[in-house]
Amino acid sequence: MNRVSQPNFVNVFELPVSDFKVQPEELDEEQPIIFVSSNASDAKITKYFINDGSTYTKENFEHSFESIGQTYPMIVQVVINSNGCSDTSFKTLKIKPAFSI
Repeated sequence: MNRVSQPNFVNVFELPVSDFKVQPEELDEEQPIIFVSSNASDAKITKYFINDGSTYTKENFEHSFESIGQTYPMIVQVVINSNGCSDTSFKTLKIKPAFSI
């Protein structure tokens, strides 16, 4: 049996860590505006996807939902480091109902 040795054949790289903060944490139906800020580490590229069809490539941004409807707003962050490794996290926002009598 012949054996072939390949030094440094497998490279293992550190993964980036996806993490972000949304303010406010509970969305107001009457003023559905949020501010998103990244807390990701080792991210060269940061992308956000919102389930209303919006996308962002800035680490921090403000977003206004045109209509909340029956769907809970969800935000997904994808980060990619300089080695091409990625990590993903998501948050589903709670909706504070409008006051009514």
